[in-house]
Amino acid sequence: MDSRQTLNFILILISASMVMAGLYLNFNNHENFIALILISAGASSLIPHYYFSSKAKQLHTVNSSSHTAQSFQDTFEKAAIGLAHVDLQGKFIRVNSNLCQFLGYPEQELLETTFQSLSLPDDLEESFRWIRAVLAGEEVEDFSKIKRYYHKDGRLVWAKLTTTLVKNELNEPDYFVSSIQDISDLKNTEMLLRQSEEKFKTIIEAVSDEVVIWMSTLGMQEMLYVNQGFEKQWGRSVDTLYENPKSFLDIIHPDDKDAVEQIFTLSPDSNWNIDFRIIRDDGEIRHIHNVGFGILENGEPLYLVGSAVDRTDIMNRQQQLDESIIKLEAAYKSLEQLSQKDGLTGVFNRTTFLEHLSDAHERYKRYKTPATLIFIDLNQFKAINDNHGHITGDNTLIALANKLSDNIRQTDVLGRYGGDEFVVLLNNSSIEHAQEFFNRVGNSIQVDCNLSGKPLRIGISYGAYEIDPTVETLQQWISHADISMYKDKGTHSS
Repeated sequence: MDSRQTLNFILILISASMVMAGLYLNFNNHENFIALILISAGASSLIPHYYFSSKAKQLHTVNSSSHTAQSFQDTFEKAAIGLAHVDLQGKFIRVNSNLCQFLGYPEQELLETTFQSLSLPDDLEESFRWIRAVLAGEEVEDFSKIKRYYHKDGRLVWAKLTTTLVKNELNEPDYFVSSIQDISDLKNTEMLLRQSEEKFKTIIEAVSDEVVIWMSTLGMQEMLYVNQGFEKQWGRSVDTLYENPKSFLDIIHPDDKDAVEQIFTLSPDSNWNIDFRIIRDDGEIRHIHNVGFGILENGEPLYLVGSAVDRTDIMNRQQQLDESIIKLEAAYKSLEQLSQKDGLTGVFNRTTFLEHLSDAHERYKRYKTPATLIFIDLNQFKAINDNHGHITGDNTLIALANKLSDNIRQTDVLGRYGGDEFVVLLNNSSIEHAQEFFNRVGNSIQVDCNLSGKPLRIGISYGAYEIDPTVETLQQWISHADISMYKDKGTHSS
């Protein structure tokens, strides 16, 4: 108590004593005048103090109420969760910014909305039951529920709702106070966890059927555990392993058994990784991949743990893939050859022949390797097509190509240049070799007419040119041989 409070207390005490003394004198009918003075003086001292004390209390009460209201407003607005006052019909009458942000609504728009319109129909019935009970005066706990709300953009958001009823000074229901906590992240995490658990469960169930997992004592003297995958993979009951852990060796392929039995000679703390085959009782051969290791405790080996995977389907697919690759490579090779060949006669087409001719030209420029280009043409070929039909013409081209092919060396190149023109590249050959080639082929071929069946003899013209330093381009080389061929054709015409 400070000095000011002490002085006030003494003054009040003196004033009260004066009033009490006056009342005593008046009560005993002694000195009524003095009694009146004491009462009046004491009372006049108490009244100002009481008045100003009351005013001070009133002022303090007003200040305290104002401070409390401001504190409440700050707490309501700055709360880390959504807060709302809701009237008895479900309409929002006060909301904080966190709730507006959570639901995506501006404050004014949310104040014109009811909680019913933001809730899923399936979530409302439980809320209504609690509201009816609490409004009826039943003793019920605050309402709490995990529920979903419609966000302004149409999506659903998860929240934890807690609601309590506020009563007025007459103890009548006034409004509801609700806290709405955003738990969307929690629900998403819960959903992902549930999905992970389901995936893990599915994987375990699938693995238990496709993979053999087992555990035994050292040396496989006693089988401690083996899953049902053994029955599907090996075609035998798991009981056979419990009765005799090494009975699985009975169906190991004879060529692989020694390698598998070496596992039992390994150190207990070793790992193994092995592939082998089994011959099931039904005669089917399966490819097995087995891995395993020893389990140690305090440096002492205790158990062996292994797993076996059936790789038969993988091996079969790999074999099919290898066969497909071989076929594909053959098809590509065939396609490449076809792309190089003339479709009618089967000799090289013009493009491929020119590639070989270019190689010969390069060899001459670098190493002076000789080569001779020959141009070959059928005489009066157009007349054959016109008078004896195109089939006869095609047969004539084929016959010429076959005859030319029969008379070249493996190092020589034969091609169809276009129409009835053929070209031959004599590698490492001079113009004299070209003349020998002409002599072998002859100056005509014989073909049966497709229309009459009568034999036809068609003449052949040749032209040749041995590469020399004057040949700078392929076109020059071709031109020289072509001119030579047309000179020969002119001779036949004349």
